[in-house]
Amino acid sequence: MKTLDQIRAAGAYEAMARARDETVELARGLPSMLQQNGLLAVWAFLLSKGGDHLALAGQLLDHLRKLERLPRIPGGANPQSAFLAWVGAADAPGLAGHQLRDLTAEALAFAGWLKRAAEAGAAGDGSPSRAGTGSG
Repeated sequence: MKTLDQIRAAGAYEAMARARDETVELARGLPSMLQQNGLLAVWAFLLSKGGDHLALAGQLLDHLRKLERLPRIPGGANPQSAFLAWVGAADAPGLAGHQLRDLTAEALAFAGWLKRAAEAGAAGDGSPSRAGTGSG
């Protein structure tokens, strides 16, 4: 049975291996964005930018949905509908404080692994040799 960190690491490396270079670059800054602004503010920012930002939100949502330890995430299968459900829009109850804290903590932990994967050069060919070469 895999540990939670093993699940996070595997998911992050898989996500970065499939990601475009712009998404990989965004992943490097995600942990600090979450620490400074919180999950809902960062999520709204990612949604507002679209493109690679939206792809990063989708990767994060995929990870949060996979974990059975967290409460069931209300909302649809995409980042926009999840956000609307989290904030209580469209007759959704919204997240309770403890649920938001749990999601934020897990998002921050996964974002740390996304950053590690991005810095290791997991994007593209999955070769760590891309890290620090300026080619990514």
